[in-house]
Amino acid sequence: MRSLRTQHIIQYLLLVLICGLVIPLSISQLLDWNFKKFASEKLKENRNTAREYFTDLYKKNQNWSTAVKYTSEFDFYRWPIVSVQLLDKDGKLVKLYKKERIARYQMKNEKLLVYEDKLYIKNTQIGTLRFVCLPFSASPEGIFLKKFNILLFHTVASLLLLSALLAIFIAYKISKPIMAVT
Repeated sequence: MRSLRTQHIIQYLLLVLICGLVIPLSISQLLDWNFKKFASEKLKENRNTAREYFTDLYKKNQNWSTAVKYTSEFDFYRWPIVSVQLLDKDGKLVKLYKKERIARYQMKNEKLLVYEDKLYIKNTQIGTLRFVCLPFSASPEGIFLKKFNILLFHTVASLLLLSALLAIFIAYKISKPIMAVT
């Protein structure tokens, strides 16, 4: 049979472990999920904007000649998009739009993601947009979350260690008067 002091230590440590692990892990997962959801929605929005832009451009000219001359960055050309390839209906490259300054964010072992959106006018394919994007982990949000999770882990580990030391002290103080009576 365990002593009263040991039982107090175990109960306190279990309570601290449950609260000290469940709450931070929940916060970490919730933040991660919401950031990824936000980034995914923004990428979809940017792809839709590009699809509408190029479809309208083709409607006006009935060819890609204006797209070849166009060199400015577009409103849809945001993180995590590294490049956009405009392909004609046969899959030949019409124009490559590339953002050089994003390359500095690319991590060494990160694989680029590729999304393709077909362009249609009245059910007739006029081309394809190929988006080459960095993964979420290479985004400013992904990097922030990684740093945040490391800091959270170190904080929780420190607090659990401190709580373990406090558990011994508190169990000793609480059980001392009770043990003196018995």
